[in-house]
Amino acid sequence: MKKAVLLTLACCFSSNILAQHFMHAAGLSCFADNYSGTNSLFTMALTYSPRYVLLTHSSLSMSIGIPVSYGSSGSTGDSRRLPSGYQPASNTPHTKFRNMFDCPVILNLNQGALSSKNCDNRIGFFAGGGFGYHYGPVNIIHTDSNGVAYTDSTSQGSFGPVANLGVRVRIGKHLFTGMELKGAYMKSVDKKGPETYNITLLANFL
Repeated sequence: MKKAVLLTLACCFSSNILAQHFMHAAGLSCFADNYSGTNSLFTMALTYSPRYVLLTHSSLSMSIGIPVSYGSSGSTGDSRRLPSGYQPASNTPHTKFRNMFDCPVILNLNQGALSSKNCDNRIGFFAGGGFGYHYGPVNIIHTDSNGVAYTDSTSQGSFGPVANLGVRVRIGKHLFTGMELKGAYMKSVDKKGPETYNITLLANFL
């Protein structure tokens, strides 16, 4: 009896090891950086989302992923409303071209389509959370040497917990396997940091 139990556990362990595999996706994201007291700032980004499937059971799986996004936004000039005839101070900052970088580590529970390479379901869902780093646009209110308030558009980095939720649809069975739509939320651990929202559309590949 003892040998039978040990043999069963060994078989289960081996099947889990063999079930581990790599999957990835690529697509577009829209990020919204929301700072207290200012309007939300939006950035379009390119996203590459690799994930490693750790455990599988039927149509369920557990995976760890690192979706990386990069984008940019901004324009020249500043965003002040200047009085008639006003000459800006020489040391006044202005609106800048700004980069955005987002990189969380996410542990997801996946069900249905694309939960693993071997799942043939047409529709699937996933949810999970983790911790991430976000570097994105921020507007900071300053007052120049003439006493006029203006908005300096710059960038700021932050760390915080992340949660995501999404749906996957299987389309193909070879290199291109399906589409994925997800939403994510990150809250900075710094009280002065942003709340970051994003919606991402990805094409999945084996």
